[in-house]
Amino acid sequence: RTAVSLGDIHSIAEELARKINREGPRPQTFDDEGLRQRYGKNHRTFPPPTSGELPDEKFDDFARFALAELAERGVFEQGIEVRCESCGLLNWYSLGEAKGVVACPGCRRNAAIPLLPALRLRLNSLVGQAIARDAMVPVLETACKLRHRAREMSLTIPPHELITDRGGVAVAEIDLIMVLDGVLVIAEVKSSVSGIDEKELKKLEDLARAVLPGRVVVAAKGDSWGSNQAALLETFRANLGLMGVSFEALLLEW
Repeated sequence: RTAVSLGDIHSIAEELARKINREGPRPQTFDDEGLRQRYGKNHRTFPPPTSGELPDEKFDDFARFALAELAERGVFEQGIEVRCESCGLLNWYSLGEAKGVVACPGCRRNAAIPLLPALRLRLNSLVGQAIARDAMVPVLETACKLRHRAREMSLTIPPHELITDRGGVAVAEIDLIMVLDGVLVIAEVKSSVSGIDEKELKKLEDLARAVLPGRVVVAAKGDSWGSNQAALLETFRANLGLMGVSFEALLLEW
């Protein structure tokens, strides 16, 4: 005989209910304590502040300004989690939905909202998809690291397609465009160093020849470049140098 806890029953019931309703994994949510722990863990990896920024921003300052703005813009959603007493499914309800009695999406039975429920935050599903599928976090980290090097000004333009004058046909996509202290910078950003190969660098070289930026950046998440990639990057650097374009290979943490 094996002892089964109430938590085990809830997890089994939740898994069964989700399989029956064909729902994907439940998005991660955070309460105040969870946000503080996550902020404390990741704050150490932030780039050093530049002039005019807070020297060591605390979580309360971050929540009051940056997090509040992200919630206002819909990047984060506020709501509550309620476990259905009938089927055990843990459900999310936005603040607009959490009114007295709510319906469980699993068994369709009504459940009462607990008295004074704890508010939680979760990432907007569209933003979450952009992060998971479109590798936007590496792009943001690259932009952040480059921006902090600017002495006077920086301008960031999100991913854009390069089109021809005739017919507007897209010929290439630029992951990141920046102007740093008057220098045009284009960047190729990958979620892993394994994504940098000879084919990708050839396309980027052709793009640099067409645009003639001041600098080209290749950024990818990883601890180090492989020996083969390092050789390819050095050849790429030399080819750009013949055009008068500087080059930087940037390793990302996120």
